[in-house]
Formats: sequence, C-alpha cells, structure tokens
Amino acid sequence: DDEAEFGVERITVPEGHPLVGQTFRNAKISDRTNGIVLGIERDEERNLNPDSSTVIRAEDTLWIYGNRSKIGTLLQT
Repeated sequence: DDEAEFGVERITVPEGHPLVGQTFRNAKISDRTNGIVLGIERDEERNLNPDSSTVIRAEDTLWIYGNRSKIGTLLQT
C-alpha cells in the first residue's frame, strides 16, 4: 500500500552528524525524504513550518512528513 510508505516521523539529530550546521535548504531533507519538514523542536520550543534558511543544530528534533524508509535512513549518512 503506497499510503503506508508515507507518514510523519520524528528524528533527533545527534551531535557530530553531517546535518549539524547545515540549513534545511542545503541539507536537502525534502528531496532526500520525498517530503517536507513540518516542524522543529529546539530547547523545548516548537517551530512549525521552519524556514529553509534555518540552521540545524545538534539535538534538534525534526518532524518530517515523507517516505518513512527514506526518513529512517536520513541519520545514517
């Protein structure tokens, strides 16, 4: 079922990961997950629909709607 392949996933970016220090635009998360970043949690604050110029920091929690398997591999790079 194609619909089961897509959904909302939450990932936390670990310290030292290549995504740290990149903007959402440069990280190409939307392209890599066939989806969109719905929000980011940082320092107990939530930002819905973050701007593409937002810089990703270690320990950010990202809420992403997209291909679940591709989201799952996002932190493996």
